[in-house]
Amino acid sequence: MRKDTATSRSLQSRPWRLSYKTSSTIIDGRPVNILHDFYIPVLRLAVRYDRVAGYFRSSSLAAASQGFSSFVNRQGKMRLIVGADLEPKDVKAILAGDAQRLAAQLNKELNQPETWPEKIRNGVTLLAWMIARGYLEVRVAFRLHRETGQPLPFDAMEDGYVHEKWFILQDELGNRLYGTGTLNESKTALILNAENIDIHCDWWGETDRQRVNEAVESFENLWQNQVPHLPVLTLPEAVRRQLIRLAEGISHPVELDGTTAVKQVVEPPSAMERLKFAILRDAPKMPGGRFVGMETAPVEPWPHQTIVVRRLVETWPYSYLLCDEVGLGKTIEAGLAFRSLYLSGLVKRILIAAPASLTSQWHRQMASKLLLSFGRIRTTPKAVHEYLLPVEENRAANSFFGPDLVIVSTGLLVHRERAAAIKDAEPFDIVLVDEAHAARRQNPAFGLSANPEYGQLYTVIRDYLRPLARCLWLATATPMQIHPVEVCDLLALTNRVGAFQFDPT
Repeated sequence: MRKDTATSRSLQSRPWRLSYKTSSTIIDGRPVNILHDFYIPVLRLAVRYDRVAGYFRSSSLAAASQGFSSFVNRQGKMRLIVGADLEPKDVKAILAGDAQRLAAQLNKELNQPETWPEKIRNGVTLLAWMIARGYLEVRVAFRLHRETGQPLPFDAMEDGYVHEKWFILQDELGNRLYGTGTLNESKTALILNAENIDIHCDWWGETDRQRVNEAVESFENLWQNQVPHLPVLTLPEAVRRQLIRLAEGISHPVELDGTTAVKQVVEPPSAMERLKFAILRDAPKMPGGRFVGMETAPVEPWPHQTIVVRRLVETWPYSYLLCDEVGLGKTIEAGLAFRSLYLSGLVKRILIAAPASLTSQWHRQMASKLLLSFGRIRTTPKAVHEYLLPVEENRAANSFFGPDLVIVSTGLLVHRERAAAIKDAEPFDIVLVDEAHAARRQNPAFGLSANPEYGQLYTVIRDYLRPLARCLWLATATPMQIHPVEVCDLLALTNRVGAFQFDPT
């Protein structure tokens, strides 16, 4: 069983063709697609990839990147040697030790990536992504005349040397595949995928095995800079950093044609991981676990917030006025208490009522800072509950107060037609009213002697929401606007001061 599985992961598991030519090869009645018919399949099986490519320029680098997205699935390592397309005078200076000139010349090829065609940009970005993550190391080769030792253009044929593109692949069982051929790396030819490759596998027979061995030896000599007429230097750090910058923000690199062979493999959790997550899931419901929600929140509370949250949780379902000064974080305080009580199972249904201008802020804070999935009611063009977690979506609102976690604007609450909907709603464990000082009497200036004339918001809270709520939290930095009687009115909604709530004095 293990042998069959291992064989299926080896280079021997596929019947490779003797050659792949975009000009003549036919597979399944269609012209060959070098990327999908050869590079991606072969690199899915390889763990090592050594390649001698063309020049250090955008189109050559893009061409050399083909199939990388499948290669990284196996955590493979690649070594790439590219030629330096430089003037002989520059090569002479660089080989004499002018490293800055090398970095400057190579970085010219990486400038203005926004002007590259999409396929070239995809290819170079994929290569850069591999460099940034340690899958790929690049070195640069230069040409010297075999006899005189003088610098030559990389594609010169004055001394009889013919520059080819070739590569060696090896799988985890040690099988090796050697490919050699030609590739026109111009922008036009790259888009057409014009390439001819001849294949030799070391399991095909003695002749092919000898070819592969010679290729392996040749590459090692090049990589170790042991070929006098082809000196090879490591990539300057400045150029490496420039390449890495091209890959910033890329999580899923793509091939030249925009496809990807990268598979996001998620390993099944170990027994210990399962146990840890089970404890995290159940800990809030265990004895003493009421504050797990606060301790595991993405936001760390300030000391004064911790004190308030602990009081809210320890004494639930008591009602409170939350009267911190502006900027001291009443939203986070309330959210941490919501999270602790909700995860512990003590609380199931929570209603947040806030001015319309603040509902989106409450919505975002509950999602991003507390990971609580509240539905925010929106009425135009039709009534929906807007969600940010687990995905951003709108759900049809058959009832404003249907969801267990819901945010509604106080402006909607005061509409008379909402009274029946509130009456019919399932009770809430917590109702929080933000900017609660807006719930006040309309004639506070007349003091205690006048008959109070309460505004619509106050009467809705008193007559409809309060009977529906196990506890009521009133958040306001300014509980008194004009007269102390306003504080008394808010306290009366909490039912916390007994008979005194009926005596404003």
